[in-house]
Amino acid sequence: MSSSDIYETLGIRPIINAGGHMTILGGSVLSPEVREAMASANTAYTLMDDVFDGAGKAIADMLGTGGGLVTSGCYAALVQGAAAILAGSDAERIQQLPDTTGMKDEFLIQKPTRYRYDRSVTVPGGKLVEVGDEDSCTAQQLRDAIGSQTAGILYFAAGERFPNTVSLPDAIEIAHAAGIPILVDAAAEIYPLERMRRVATSGADLVCFGGKYLGSGNSTGILCGDGEYVSMARLNGFTGFETGNNSIGRGYKVDRQEVVGTTIALRHWLDADHEQRPRSPPDWPALTASTRTICGKRMGKARGCG
Repeated sequence: MSSSDIYETLGIRPIINAGGHMTILGGSVLSPEVREAMASANTAYTLMDDVFDGAGKAIADMLGTGGGLVTSGCYAALVQGAAAILAGSDAERIQQLPDTTGMKDEFLIQKPTRYRYDRSVTVPGGKLVEVGDEDSCTAQQLRDAIGSQTAGILYFAAGERFPNTVSLPDAIEIAHAAGIPILVDAAAEIYPLERMRRVATSGADLVCFGGKYLGSGNSTGILCGDGEYVSMARLNGFTGFETGNNSIGRGYKVDRQEVVGTTIALRHWLDADHEQRPRSPPDWPALTASTRTICGKRMGKARGCG
C-alpha cells in the first residue's frame, strides 16, 4: 500500500514538504536502506540491552567517541543526559529524580543562547541558571557562575555562532577545570561532516544529535560522548527502569527497529557524497492530486500556497 493510499484510508491529506526536517511535518523520509534495516530488525526478538550494546559501539566507532546511545529524539537525549549528570549511576538517586534533594542540580547556560528546548534539563529536576546578559556572556562570567550547586553546563551548539558568547572549546575547558561535566545540544549540527565530528569529539561529556536530520525517524536521537556518562544515561533510560531502578526515562522508549535504523542512517550520512546529495532527492512518497503544497518554514505556521 502506498503512502497516499494509507493516508486516504485514514482521511489524512498528504502534503509536499517545503520546510525541511521539521518535527511538525513528520521529520524525515526514510531511505530504502534504512527501511530495509528496520524491516530486518523486525523479524526477530532480541534483548534491548544487547541492541543498545551493538548499536552503541557502532555509533561510537563511527563518531570517534567513547560511547553511543540511540534515544527517542534529541530532547530525550538531553533529558537522559541531564539525569546522568544529576544522579549518575546511584540507584537511589536515579529513583529519586526529579526530586534533587541532596544533589547538585543547577545547569549553567549562557543567557544570549537561551532557546526553547533548554527546558529539557528541568524534566529530571535540573534548574537553569542564566549567565551573562541578553547580549553577551564572557568566559570569566561563566567561571564565576560555577558554585556549590552547579551540576554542569548546558551548551547550545548552534549558539556558538552568536557574537559575544563563549565558544564550545572554551566552555569545555572551563567546565572541566571546575570538575563539572558539559552537556551539548547539537541537534542539527550534522553538516558539514567536519562540524559534526568536531562537536562529537570536542571533549564534551555528552553530545546530543537529532536522528531526523540524518534520515532516521522523527522519534530518534543520538547521545554520544564519554563512555561512562553514556552508560549512566542508559541507566536513567527505559531499560534501566525495567531492570529495577525505576528511572525517570521509562517514558523515552525506542524499539529495536528504531535503534537499528538510526545506526544505519548515521552510517549512510557519514559515507554520503554530500556534494551530490542536493542533486539526488530522497525516495519521496507518492502524492495524489489532492496534495497541498506547504511553503511556510517556521514552527508549524506553514501556509497553503496552491
